[in-house]
Order: sequence, then structure tokens, then C-alpha cells
Amino acid sequence: MDIYSLIVKLVIWFYKKRGLIVGKHLAVGSFGMVIDSAYPWLITIGDRVTLSSGCKLLTHDESNRTLSLSFGERIGTVNIGNNACIGNSAIVLPGVSIGENSIISAGSVVTKSVPCNVIAVGNPAKVICTIDEFKEKQRKHFDCSSQFNLKNIKTPLEKTKVRDLLNSRNSRGYFN
Repeated sequence: MDIYSLIVKLVIWFYKKRGLIVGKHLAVGSFGMVIDSAYPWLITIGDRVTLSSGCKLLTHDESNRTLSLSFGERIGTVNIGNNACIGNSAIVLPGVSIGENSIISAGSVVTKSVPCNVIAVGNPAKVICTIDEFKEKQRKHFDCSSQFNLKNIKTPLEKTKVRDLLNSRNSRGYFN
């Protein structure tokens, strides 16, 4: 086990001790994620969830306090369903649920709950398609894209060749 994996396990253990509920097989991006440290017990994460690097799960909003309103801080639960994926640097705000099998795109700000089996993108995040529609788009893109075996790309020269090929076609490819 590398040092990063150990740190992630320790952070998750710490938040679980403070009430965070986490299902089986949580995957966390290489640069970690932010779990609201004030109220981790308001967060539930399902099985086989991916939290990409830099994503944030927030359970409170202190703007009322900043504005000197007497309401106190606003709180809300965050629930992430099984098989969901929260993209790099996405922010999930208090009172939001992410449905099973849904994907939140990188950089999105989720202000309202997202149903099951959809892709949501943007600020604020909006549903753009179903998972089935996304799979079909990906299948079509895959069929006409460059495909690379990641195990065969080890040297700097091989990496340069892949980068140059992708740049020459102004496109994306796939590692398989």
C-alpha cells in the first residue's frame, strides 16, 4: 500500500468516527477530496462510489452568519447513491442527493438533487443525458478513436508518441 492510499484510509476512518457513512469500495482521486469537517455525520456515500480529485461534499453554509442574519448556519444532508461518480473539483452543496449510477461532471456545482442514471454538468449542474445515452455516445466515439494499451506505454518516447498522435488528430483516445 502506498503512502497516499494510507492517508486516504486514515482520513476516511477519521470521518467515519465522526459519523460519515461510507459503503463498500470507495474510490478516491489521487489528490483527495474535501468532506465537510463540521458535520460529516450528515453525509452518506453508497457502494462503489468514485470521488475524483478535489471534489467537495459540503453540509453547511455560513452565509447567514456572514450577513449577520439571526437564522444561524444552514445545514443539509448529502447523499450519494451506489455507483455514482463525482468528477474532479465538483462541489456538492448541502441538501443534495446524487442518484445511483449518476455522473457529475468535473467542475460542476450541484445545487439541487440529481436523479438516478443521468449525467449532470455545469454551474449550476443540469442533467444533459441519461447514462444509456452517454454509453451510446461513448461507444460511437470509442469506435473511431485511438486506443492504447497502457501497459505498453512506459518510456518517455512512447508517451511522447501518444501525446503527438492525439495532438495531430486534435482528439481524445482511450487506454484499455
